[in-house]
Amino acid sequence: MTASPSAHGPASPSPPHRGIVVWTHVGSRSCADEEGDLTINYNEEAAFWALYATNRLELTPPYYQVFEDYAQRAAAIAASYGCPGALHFPDHITLRGHDGQKGGAEYGSTMHSNGVLAALNFISHWEYSADDAFLRRHAFPFARDALAFYLCYAARRTDGAWEVGYDQSHECVPPERPSDTAGAERAKRF
Repeated sequence: MTASPSAHGPASPSPPHRGIVVWTHVGSRSCADEEGDLTINYNEEAAFWALYATNRLELTPPYYQVFEDYAQRAAAIAASYGCPGALHFPDHITLRGHDGQKGGAEYGSTMHSNGVLAALNFISHWEYSADDAFLRRHAFPFARDALAFYLCYAARRTDGAWEVGYDQSHECVPPERPSDTAGAERAKRF
């Protein structure tokens, strides 16, 4: 994948990927609950935002790879919430499609907007590159399936508005908080 030329000259071609390198904010916080995995929330996505605006798209593929490698597991988690055909990413994942220390568990699945937050970077890549092949192969399928979970899990309130119940960022919250079992059971009714 090669970035489009910028006002400062042509972008350099993508470097050969000898390994996966993902920028992360892990270690920059005072709470120990991340345990070395990727905590999927706006902090993860934000580390890449400047790369789009500065036309350094060649540095972004490792970010997408982590999510695409986890997609099969994300589909199974979404199905367990009664949302087949969708993707649900828990808060904690790690490389090559594996759960993080807390990912997939009750603690790791209570922030239900992780997939749609991650989709913003896929969309930004397409917006800044105008790469239709990337849109077809990566950005659109990911955004579609992440949004499918969000819409499936949302519930209509009595006032007609939609909400995603039992959704919280729970940063540095002790693990003895209430489980998400009630939220998963409620989602299956819709």
